[in-house]
Amino acid sequence: MKDDVDDVATSCGKRDAGRVVAGPSLSVQILRPVAVAVVKPAVLQQPRPQVRIQGAHSSAHASMRRIGTLRQLEPCANATKRGALRSFAERSRASAVAAARAAFLVAVVATPSQADERIFGYVFTTDSMPQDKWEVQNWLRVRLHQSHGDYQLYQLANGANYGVSSDFQLGIFINSHHVTADRNSIQGRTSGAYVPDNAAPDRTYSSVRFDSVSLPSKYRLMSPYIDDVGVAIFAEPSIGSRENGLAYGVIVQSNFLDDTLVFAANVVATHVWKYRNASTVAVYDPSAPGGPARWDGGSYLDFTFGASYRFVENWFAGLEFRNRNQFSGASFQHAGYSAFFLGPNLHYGGRRFWATLTVLPQLPFAAAHSADQRNVLDNNRIFGSEHEKLEVRLGVGIPF
Repeated sequence: MKDDVDDVATSCGKRDAGRVVAGPSLSVQILRPVAVAVVKPAVLQQPRPQVRIQGAHSSAHASMRRIGTLRQLEPCANATKRGALRSFAERSRASAVAAARAAFLVAVVATPSQADERIFGYVFTTDSMPQDKWEVQNWLRVRLHQSHGDYQLYQLANGANYGVSSDFQLGIFINSHHVTADRNSIQGRTSGAYVPDNAAPDRTYSSVRFDSVSLPSKYRLMSPYIDDVGVAIFAEPSIGSRENGLAYGVIVQSNFLDDTLVFAANVVATHVWKYRNASTVAVYDPSAPGGPARWDGGSYLDFTFGASYRFVENWFAGLEFRNRNQFSGASFQHAGYSAFFLGPNLHYGGRRFWATLTVLPQLPFAAAHSADQRNVLDNNRIFGSEHEKLEVRLGVGIPF
């Protein structure tokens, strides 16, 4: 009985009348009817500290003598017990979450895994290369079919990324292409991206060319594996003999279901300067005169979104959406068009390599905002030197 009385008295006194004073390394939690003491290892060999109850102990005994039973004090004891148990549960849950996050962070940083593994073809994620690790990446982008005839464009990007730190990576890529076009425009003329303005309008055109060198970089501000949302920024300048550009943007990523479901969204701004050959007539409006050789500036604003789900070990499948908006001039002077794309993707990520395939057809919802773009709008799709009916992108990464 005395033990029960002391427990209740200590609990009530701590809340109402007094405070518990212990030795420098002793903490006491009252869980009726026992007290649990946690002692630091440094004081295990010292004499057990004495616990003194100031005010509460004598007050509780006086109350017992007046009442003559513990029944009046049981509500206080029950409340203290519930509070202690709730506090213990909250601390345990917080400790478990912190331990899990710390363990994952250690695994990500310490393990040479494919941290920049691209599970989307067109949408970037916040994942970054581990520090001092390299990864070779090779991308093939295939652009097929326009209004008429035949049009095929194969673009290659071959390079590598390097982890400067666990949150910052740099890369270098060599860009090239092979194009074949034959009377593919709305007017039945040979034209399209990478087809010069002075190409013969009624003949097949084909070429293979080196385009540019690009230097992508990415810095992660927040990780979706540690924070609720991942955020990163990136920039990619490119330099070539006939085309120069600068792209930059923001990446947002959020993971669910133990990281098996991934959502990512990008906002990307791009400025380009392209060299155009002299021509006698306008390529997409033969009734209008052409122009001299020159550099033309253009700008783009892209909104992309992707969702991917790991349906079995090492395999992801999902969807990607892209909205591309073109402007004349390198600084978004005048709106040109808005085009939309939606399609599936498939990703495999193994120990030695990863691969991603995205198929992205153009949706028939494009809008032309200028006379030049209305000349290449056919069945609510944008063609000309901008887009095709179908795009396919395949990427392979090998970490080392």
